[in-house]
Amino acid sequence: MWETTIKGALYLQERTYDSNTGRSRIISTRITPANAKGRKEAQKRLLERVEDSKPKPLHISDLIEMYEKELEKTVRYSTYKRNVCSINTMMEIIGDPYADRITAGYIRQKLIDSGKEIYTLNELIKRFKTFLMWCYQNDYLPDRSLYDKLKKFPDPGRRDRIENKFLEKEELHALVDAMGLERWKLLTQFLALSGLRIGEATALNNDDVTSQYISVTKSYSENFHLIGEPKTRSSIREVFVQPELLEVIKKIRVCMMRQRMNFGYEDKGYFFAGADGGRIGYAAYAKYLKETAAKVVPDKQVTPHTLRHTMTSLFAEAGVSLDVISRRLGHESSDLTRQIYLHITKTRKIADNAEIQSVTLFA
Repeated sequence: MWETTIKGALYLQERTYDSNTGRSRIISTRITPANAKGRKEAQKRLLERVEDSKPKPLHISDLIEMYEKELEKTVRYSTYKRNVCSINTMMEIIGDPYADRITAGYIRQKLIDSGKEIYTLNELIKRFKTFLMWCYQNDYLPDRSLYDKLKKFPDPGRRDRIENKFLEKEELHALVDAMGLERWKLLTQFLALSGLRIGEATALNNDDVTSQYISVTKSYSENFHLIGEPKTRSSIREVFVQPELLEVIKKIRVCMMRQRMNFGYEDKGYFFAGADGGRIGYAAYAKYLKETAAKVVPDKQVTPHTLRHTMTSLFAEAGVSLDVISRRLGHESSDLTRQIYLHITKTRKIADNAEIQSVTLFA
């Protein structure tokens, strides 16, 4: 705090710093009258102004509001709604503490007290950590310690072995054979042979599928009944139709025509349609797939995405290169795809070595 003269008048000044922006500014108040009493009053006023100028502590809700506004402009609508829903659920659990006072221990205890399943809690942590990283990258948190300390809960029900991420060929055949509903059986075969994500498959129109290629340019979100862009830019692709996949496509077209005649709905041009003529829903199929899989492959948790990984494993087993598989799946890189690929190729190598070991030439 110092005194200075400006245009013949005496002022008391102080420099302050904004911890949110890193910028400084000078706050002034005039000393009047220019005597001991005036200086005392000026000091009091200046201290009050300095205090008022300090950035107010931000609540988590303040940061979430800014985060959601940015998401709305930068990500797909379905991604925005999913993340907002997760963040709002997290807020219901942890409340609205100050951002600079919240701790990993506090969050974990609140999550435990919520009584939700471990899988659900870990999904919330995953989305919340994305938000925390955004806070750190935008200087709303001084460091990333909270992000680093907030870990997922051990999930004894989760199977993390790489073998449980996909189905073996025999398991896939058993799953398909156990399916009594033709529509779901054909969809299962289609996903396993094409490697499409379920949202990409349900977004297809008849014009997107030819005898040579499947044109993947969009994705369907059942939750919001919305057709949007695929997950990433590299997801926009042409998927080659191999002979086995072509046979499934032909069966799907016949199945859809027969279904349309049976239920009498208008043809809207959807490649896959439900009994009401609308786009098929993820939830109904996922439920049927899970229940059927529980009977034939009870040691694995099968989801529609498991079939995408299954294509990776079966193609790798057939000797298709990782680059070709990745382009077919529509991503530039994937740790899980690489892990599955390397696991399968290693298994093939062990089998090859065992076969060669039994060969003798001069015995």
